[in-house]
Amino acid sequence: MLRAFQHGGRRGTIRDTTLDNDYSLCDRVGSSTNILPKFTPLPANDLQNHEYVGVPLWIPDAQVRQAAYTWILERFGDSVDCHKNQDFLDIVPPTCTKGTGLQHLVEYLQTERPGSSYEVHTIGDSWNDIDMHRYADRSASFSYSPDDVKAVTTDCVDKAYEFIETSL
Repeated sequence: MLRAFQHGGRRGTIRDTTLDNDYSLCDRVGSSTNILPKFTPLPANDLQNHEYVGVPLWIPDAQVRQAAYTWILERFGDSVDCHKNQDFLDIVPPTCTKGTGLQHLVEYLQTERPGSSYEVHTIGDSWNDIDMHRYADRSASFSYSPDDVKAVTTDCVDKAYEFIETSL
């Protein structure tokens, strides 16, 4: 996939995320995003020396992003999941969503403190947040979020602090 992205004339970046660091593999955009601003360069010959939890692809062009999303699912859909974000695609292990992550966290906390209950509040702006919003007791999207993301949240805010203040 890296070779196809590097040599296919695509306009985007490939990042790899481990539990310890964020790496940059390929940058075809030539600029940075404030969502994921700092990466350590990683040579392709060092890929096998790390264990990855996700591969975010920053692809600012919506048409290129959609084409990459379709290609990833058609080519690798039985071995990875790919979630759409505003300007990103998040490639993760199968059945790995923000919702399953929250579920595992709550289950872990409940085993650590039997009898405890947890109220889950989430805030997120894009499609990759939908599963976590569905898992939450209370959730918020943003005024600029896509309508199908807003449709699954209990609140819609302009700023994160608005939701945090009302949740506290």
